[in-house]
Amino acid sequence: MIDAGILPVATRCAYIFPECLAVDADSETKRQDIAKTWAIIKNFGCPKIQEELKGTQIHSLRNILTLELTMHSLFDELELWFVPTETPNRYLVETSLPSALFESRKTPRVIEFKTTESDLELPSANYLNIHAICCRVYHLSGAAEYVGKLDDDDDLDADNELNADELAADDELAADDPAACAVPTHQFAEMLAHGTCPADVR
Repeated sequence: MIDAGILPVATRCAYIFPECLAVDADSETKRQDIAKTWAIIKNFGCPKIQEELKGTQIHSLRNILTLELTMHSLFDELELWFVPTETPNRYLVETSLPSALFESRKTPRVIEFKTTESDLELPSANYLNIHAICCRVYHLSGAAEYVGKLDDDDDLDADNELNADELAADDELAADDPAACAVPTHQFAEMLAHGTCPADVR
């Protein structure tokens, strides 16, 4: 029985790394995009992730979490991310929309994943950390504005590259932040944001 003081909400499964990374692509372009994406992930110093999420393992509990629908959308669109803390399974909640999330929705700034079943895996701190880095770079480098342009223009070629100024922003970030040497490319950010391979971005 639901507590009268608790408002039930609809939830949805959210993937940290999209399902498209583990499917058989139907074109050479998509296969190349997937291969490039895995190469980028390996550059994070995580060479085993591709094997860990191979095939149906993409649905592993360590790669998914359940989120309320609005939060799910924000997570998929790289507007919401979770930063690992020194305490296992405890994360700082960060977002590009702090007023909407923390003030209007009263979202907690710290969350902790728990399970009452010892044989059930919790979301991987490593995977969430990569997602968090991707989100930060996505917003700092100008990629967010670029993807917005892709959404606003159905006729824009999805394979167009960012201009030199936008790409240079990544180089500046890398110079200031040691972690930036392992950041994903804009194609990776687009893929995460849309849940599709880069060539499919509309």
